[in-house]
Amino acid sequence: MQLLLGVPRRAESNIKASIQGLISGTRFTTDDVHRPSVSHAASVRLTSHSRALRIDDPEPSTRAILAALERVAGTEEVVLQLVLGPRKAARAVPARPAPSSVLGPRPADRADSEARSALRAKQKLSGFDCAIRLGVTARSPQRRQTLIAGVLSALRTTEMPGVRIRLVRAASRKINSALNPWWWPLALNSAEVLGLIGWPIGDSDFPGVPGLHPRLLPPSDQLSATPDRVVATATAPGHSEAIGLDVGGSLRHTWVLGPNGTGKSTLLANLAVQDIAAGRGVVIIEPKGDLITDILERMPADRTQDVVILDPTDHTPVGLNPLSGSGREETRVEGLLSVFRSLYVDSWGPRTQDVVHSSLLTLARRGDASIAMVPLLLTNTGFRRSVVRRVAAADPVALGPFWAWYDALSDGERATVIAPIMNKLRPFLLNPGLRAMVGQRQPRITMSQVLADSKILLIPLRKQIVGAEASRLIGSLAVAELWQAIQGQLALTSGARRPVMVYIDEVQDYLHLPTDLADALAQARGLGAGFTLAHQYASQLSPTMRAGFVGNIRSRIAFQLAHDDATLLAKGHPEITADDFTALPAFNVYASLATTNGEVTPYASGLTSALPPPSSDPDALRRLSQTKYGQTLDQVERELAELVEVDATSTDTTGGSGRKRRTS
Repeated sequence: MQLLLGVPRRAESNIKASIQGLISGTRFTTDDVHRPSVSHAASVRLTSHSRALRIDDPEPSTRAILAALERVAGTEEVVLQLVLGPRKAARAVPARPAPSSVLGPRPADRADSEARSALRAKQKLSGFDCAIRLGVTARSPQRRQTLIAGVLSALRTTEMPGVRIRLVRAASRKINSALNPWWWPLALNSAEVLGLIGWPIGDSDFPGVPGLHPRLLPPSDQLSATPDRVVATATAPGHSEAIGLDVGGSLRHTWVLGPNGTGKSTLLANLAVQDIAAGRGVVIIEPKGDLITDILERMPADRTQDVVILDPTDHTPVGLNPLSGSGREETRVEGLLSVFRSLYVDSWGPRTQDVVHSSLLTLARRGDASIAMVPLLLTNTGFRRSVVRRVAAADPVALGPFWAWYDALSDGERATVIAPIMNKLRPFLLNPGLRAMVGQRQPRITMSQVLADSKILLIPLRKQIVGAEASRLIGSLAVAELWQAIQGQLALTSGARRPVMVYIDEVQDYLHLPTDLADALAQARGLGAGFTLAHQYASQLSPTMRAGFVGNIRSRIAFQLAHDDATLLAKGHPEITADDFTALPAFNVYASLATTNGEVTPYASGLTSALPPPSSDPDALRRLSQTKYGQTLDQVERELAELVEVDATSTDTTGGSGRKRRTS
């Protein structure tokens, strides 16, 4: 169904502005629209020119008219055309003095009074001379009659006592060319026109036209016409352009919200594929692996050498060692402590904090350690003394006294102290693949190298295989090491920092930074890291994380939402309501995006694109990543065993930090 408006060109802008001002949400298309000609036509007549049609509520007649126009099938056409002529000003009807009679008003006087009231209702509003025409094209005379009768019945819902609507034959050329009549057969006030025009005005859904929800909202003119990262294609009438982000706007971060089945993963994959094709650095952390597979199937040939896959189920995994890297050891350790505190908040006491903090800091100062060595440090006396001997002298205030206290404990006391820690570390260290990943003292590639070389780091956490707890820990450790690498960009000039796009799906499970989230997001933008953070429901976020998202992530992309989430995202945006979000079909979004200069645009409606067809072999890319960057469990444990043997052999039994046996 089409609503067409023809106006003199000189008045076009004024009429558009007037309609948009009076009918909120009206959108005009500027495309050339050709209405097929009709074969038969009729013209509307009224039985009275002095009595008004029903003017109190146009909704019933509008609903009936649109329902009648919707009944066409195939190549059939039904047209309702209203041509407005000269304007008619509102006029007062002079009062007629009642005749003097002792018997009261005569019947003729009463009839005259009623007619004058009807005329007053007709003329109290300004209006137009006009013509109303019906046109039809159908396969048979009977079908034409049926379609025209349906529209006539709809128009007759406006009839009032003393005024009826009828049809007379008309030449089809008049309706096909929208010709002005040589005389105007109708005079209607503005309320009568509104009841006959068939425009879907009101707070209800009407037949044959898009519903009130979801609203189709056009993209802002502030957005780039050729964005670096396309989010969706506009769905507002008259708009088919791309809705998207430039790199500068992307660095102000993006919040993607949508339950399962709405199209969230497809959007993330499409954005990542665009980033990869453009040569940007990419880091993707996701809980299952399907998103990673989609991306590996669409890897450009010129970027295959940049692919790094950190998969906890690989037999030759890429290493993850947040204890290594540049910068201060205390900073790296604080990042790890933040992860452990967040994951084990219900069983993380001051004693556990003290032991883990001291252990991690001791290993970090060794320079070639991994978190897989924490149990070894706490349980192997020879190894512990060799490591502690190297750091205690350099830190006689904190680490030295701590290890002296620890070594002074009895075996039973020591077992009690470390039991909560071992309970947390054993579940994932008992998994050979995870042990091979986090046990690498010197991984073949680090997060800093990923950023420096614009690598494509893909981290499928395989939650369904390694378990929820282990996947949360690995994902959180990866984020911690990534954050340290991002902070390391401070050593570079702004011009030397390469932008990296970081995607974290189910972000609530993995984002545990040692600093305030708002500060972290602001700092990341300045260091060239743009975060795209995705999850299903706002209730998954802690109050602190939710406040950080609402206040500091500038771009928002929402799929169909539950009511509470819809209310949250609609707040502060008068162009949209919660009902719009809840009514979105699958793969449709509302996007409020940031520009490079930091402006936040109103929500625009869009349809996300399907993924391009596969063009590469994921298995070949996995093998390439393992060959270039992976280490086997045998390699990792052989190095660890050699380290323990060397350290134990070289231990100075007289220089340990614990109590020394008195000799006679």
